[in-house]
Amino acid sequence: MFRLMTSKAAPSRSYEEFEPLCKWQTSGEEQDILEVHLPGFTKDQLKVQINNHGVLTITGERPVTEDRSRWSRFRKEAKVQRDCKTNGIRAKFSGGILYIIMPKTPPSPPPPSDQEVKNQARTNSGVTPGGQEEEDGSRGGVERSGLKEGVCSRFKNMNKKKGLKASMAVVLLVTIAVGAYFTYKICYDQISSVDS
Repeated sequence: MFRLMTSKAAPSRSYEEFEPLCKWQTSGEEQDILEVHLPGFTKDQLKVQINNHGVLTITGERPVTEDRSRWSRFRKEAKVQRDCKTNGIRAKFSGGILYIIMPKTPPSPPPPSDQEVKNQARTNSGVTPGGQEEEDGSRGGVERSGLKEGVCSRFKNMNKKKGLKASMAVVLLVTIAVGAYFTYKICYDQISSVDS
C-alpha cells in the first residue's frame, strides 16, 4: 500500500520596496561618509559592493513577518567621487545605521607661483631678499635640507631645461647666420665672376 504524502510548500515571498534615508558627511579633505539608516536590519542582511566604474551599490533584504512570506528590501547606488581611494572603502554597521567610509587621496600641491620661484632663486644663490650678508659672513643663511632642498633641486632642473633651450636657440641662430653668410658669399662671388 502506498500513502499519498503531501508536503508543505515553502511560502512564496512578497517584497516591499524600502527607500532608506541616506545622509552624506564630509570630513574635510580626508574622507566622505555615507550614512544609510536601516532600522530593523542586521549586518548579515546587507551587502555593499563597488564596481569598476566607481558605482557603490548597497542592497539588503529582511523578513517582515514570522512566516517569512513578506520581505522588505532596498537597493541604493551612489557614484563614488574621483578622489576616493576605492581600495580603502570600509563599511560599519552600528545602531541601525550603515556607515560607509570613503577615504580621499590628498590633493596635489599647487605649482609654485613665479614670485615663489624668484624668491627661491634668490635664496639658492645665498642672497637674502635685501641682498645683505649675515653676521657670520655668509650670505642668506640658507638651509639645504628637507623641503627647501626639494624646491632647490626642482629649480635647478628648471634652470637646466631653460639653459638647454637657450643653448639650442643660440646654436640654431649661429647656424642660420653662417648659412646665410656663405649663401651670400657664393652668390656675390658668382655675380662678380659674371661681371668680369
